[in-house]
Amino acid sequence: MQVTAGPIRVQYENGFLRYVQVQGKEIVRMIYFAVRDRDWNTIPGTIQDEKIQQGDDRFKIGYAFHVATSKIQMQWEVEIEGLPNGTISYSVQGTALNTFLKNRLGICVLHPIEGVAGNLCRITHPDGHVTQTAFPDSISPHQPFKAIRSMQWPLGKEELYSLHFEGDVFETEDQRNWTDASFKTYCTPLEIPFPVEILAGTQVWQKVTFRIEGAVPLLTTAHHQPISIESFGAAIPFPAIGLGLNAQQRETTAPEKAFLKRLGLSHLRADVFLGETDWKKDLTWALGQSQDLRVPLELALFFGSKPEEDLARLFETLQEHISLVKSLLVFQEQTRLTTQQLLEKVVPRLRQAFKQVPIGGGTDANFAEFNRSSLDFSPLDFISWSINPQVHAFDDLSLIENMAAQADTVRSARQKISDKPVRISPVTLLPRFNAVATSGETATVPPADIRQATLFGAGWTLGSLKYLGEAGARAITYFETTGERGICSGNESFPIGSLLQYILQFKPQYIIPTRCSQPLKVSSLWLQNAEKQCLLLANHTLEEQTVQLPANLGIYSRSSIVPEQDIEIRMVDFAGTLALPPLSIIVLLPKFAMPTTF
Repeated sequence: MQVTAGPIRVQYENGFLRYVQVQGKEIVRMIYFAVRDRDWNTIPGTIQDEKIQQGDDRFKIGYAFHVATSKIQMQWEVEIEGLPNGTISYSVQGTALNTFLKNRLGICVLHPIEGVAGNLCRITHPDGHVTQTAFPDSISPHQPFKAIRSMQWPLGKEELYSLHFEGDVFETEDQRNWTDASFKTYCTPLEIPFPVEILAGTQVWQKVTFRIEGAVPLLTTAHHQPISIESFGAAIPFPAIGLGLNAQQRETTAPEKAFLKRLGLSHLRADVFLGETDWKKDLTWALGQSQDLRVPLELALFFGSKPEEDLARLFETLQEHISLVKSLLVFQEQTRLTTQQLLEKVVPRLRQAFKQVPIGGGTDANFAEFNRSSLDFSPLDFISWSINPQVHAFDDLSLIENMAAQADTVRSARQKISDKPVRISPVTLLPRFNAVATSGETATVPPADIRQATLFGAGWTLGSLKYLGEAGARAITYFETTGERGICSGNESFPIGSLLQYILQFKPQYIIPTRCSQPLKVSSLWLQNAEKQCLLLANHTLEEQTVQLPANLGIYSRSSIVPEQDIEIRMVDFAGTLALPPLSIIVLLPKFAMPTTF
């Protein structure tokens, strides 16, 4: 629900404040609080005794929030108030009901990237001294702001806003390191050792206050405008698209095999942990899948404590099958990173043995691990990291918000690797493992997200491909071939499978970059092959969206890319305005080619 505090409009959602806006301009993305356990898992809770009072220019909200898991029990009292002058306060009082270990406990504030990155910021520290700085433009590997009592930043010529924090010491991190499209200001500096034991009965109080410090913007009547799509910039080569193999090594059925063969995949990713006793079985299975599906392998090699011995055993098995390998990724098993030892001892020998196979590395974890590395990656042919949109948040809207940050990782990497190719591998909806766990607990099989088999998941995939492709990624490995983490299962092709089938059978050569005026609602992907172009649109919402198409499009056909989706795609007028059905993914084939710059 939307609530108002003078000139401020804000969305109240599940106990948190989302999209603090003035005149439709986003100032703060979210104000919330979190309980993070020793492995950085966010612990859920339930809202009780919720009370909401709202008027034309003010609101007041209160509720209790109860956390009750086997390891953590905690009761919170929350008070939120918005005043006619635009001031918003958010306070939490928590009481631990048992003794537990935590990595974080309390308030967090998310700042949007657009309109904020590169802007000045004035930080007042707990001892009173002031630092004049700026929100980073490229992704900052480490905290850009530390020891924060308050922060003040301008937007535009006259607008000035501030946040004041109480109850703990706060600092800011660049969440684009984990492909979250936000900066996050959070409590308790990371330089303080964690996890920390919280004793039963411990109380936590924190408060953040948002204020308008500059001229108060005048309210104007909002007029509904259709979502606009426009092309810009030079065409970009379309990336090679591959899939990960089924993590449980389930054999593909005949219908699955037929579907996967039709796609025209570039590669199949297989993980081989050379320090484990059954690595030969894993490699043999992967080679068999490559032969059956007639798709070469992207082979991710994880070396143990004695990499040179691992390498010697690998040569014995792989030498006669190297024609099935399209590329190699080189990581250390324990850290999931490419280490100096691997660069010096392993990469030269791999290059000597397999002269025609590109060798890459970086990290099998998040971009953060690559961004914080000081290694010289010049011995590698390409750089890689993995992506998932759920390191910090799990709701549908957060997944859509964070698509754009995938492009930021590619652009920021250029500052470290110059023109070296980027290959993202893999992209998954959920993390495959916990890269920052302190308990030592790991999952043997990656978890599955129920959205994998939905239209929402397919729309998210279109957005991911758009942002990574437009940023210049040369190759992307998505999901798995089959099963609950895949693109098909049995006789069923998931909507993600239908999307990839259409795109790959179109045989695109280029992506034409496009902008959408409301990217949290609609994503656009403009493709060009040797003969024609197509424009794909994904509606990420549960409501019909009105979309103004690019000028001179001259559509001559429009259809859903999901055969099972029975929808009507209608033009609203003769000026190129389209009614895009809820959660639909459609393709438009233009009559006239858009002007393209190469």
